[in-house]
Amino acid sequence: MNFTLINTFGEIGDIHIENKDIFYVKNEKIQLYPDQEVLTLNEYWGIYFGQELINVFTNRSYNIFYDYRGNIIESFDKVNFYHIFSKDDFIYFDRNDKKTKYNSSVIYDNKIGKSIVDNDKLFFVDNIFIKSSDYKRGKLNWHFDLLSIPDNPHDDNYAKDADWEVKKFIGILEDKLWIALNHHTIIAVDIHTGSLVHQIHDIPGFKSDWLPSAIPLSEATVIDVKNNKLMGFMWEFYWEIDPESGAVTLLDLSEDFLKEKIRNDVHHYVLTDDIIYFISHFDSKIGAFERATKRIVWHYDFVKDETGRAPRIRELQGDENQLGALSSDNTLYIFKKED
Repeated sequence: MNFTLINTFGEIGDIHIENKDIFYVKNEKIQLYPDQEVLTLNEYWGIYFGQELINVFTNRSYNIFYDYRGNIIESFDKVNFYHIFSKDDFIYFDRNDKKTKYNSSVIYDNKIGKSIVDNDKLFFVDNIFIKSSDYKRGKLNWHFDLLSIPDNPHDDNYAKDADWEVKKFIGILEDKLWIALNHHTIIAVDIHTGSLVHQIHDIPGFKSDWLPSAIPLSEATVIDVKNNKLMGFMWEFYWEIDPESGAVTLLDLSEDFLKEKIRNDVHHYVLTDDIIYFISHFDSKIGAFERATKRIVWHYDFVKDETGRAPRIRELQGDENQLGALSSDNTLYIFKKED
């Protein structure tokens, strides 16, 4: 397999892939690749690209929903945070009415992974509790106290003294809500009762000079729906979790990755049926990891400029046919798969 760099755009604010179309923000406009204008943005301070709609936050605390053709779906005054379930069905809390520790992040932005929806159930974090509510009926189903989780290993690379914290809601599989915590830990909670089913940390036989013998980075774990399991990919490590038993299988690929001078440095990657596309942030590369063979099957090295610096890629989106890579200097690189 091989991808070819076919275009480059500077001064890009954000990118999004929707139904295999590449959208990007440039010069206060949302563009459809290559150069079709979708929407002109006026007095805005933020954009959220959601499923089937774009939410524009304006400077007047006014939110406008658009479809991906640029048509207005609806507008809402003074709605600062909310979670969109569909164009007609959403939940919001006003910033001034919700004075909690997590009021600015927990329920309303699935980019940071602090909420998830399953049918009529909304799962979210409120202070030290994971809660399940029937959002249509306004009823709380259950709550789970994070501080009730036993045996905190206090081995997080960045904050060893921290109490348990939700890093990401991984998803729902086998009637369990899978949650990435700090301290290299993943838990599974029964979606009906809120009881703790699995607490996954130790990986027997895994040894590292700079990591504990545990999940390398819990928030780099996703649900592999096709194969009915959880899988993770970070740095030089690949792991799978059996949703029934909670057993972990981990591969240390350091030797193979070192030969290619590449690693996965960002926990957001592009997962397809056959390939994981990832960012080698510090080596200025993007790569393709074949899931069946557990090998790097393609990578692209970004060229250094006249000062000897190569672009540092911070975001990657796409699918098996195209990739959009956004650098820290807001340059967008478009790749297409060769026939």
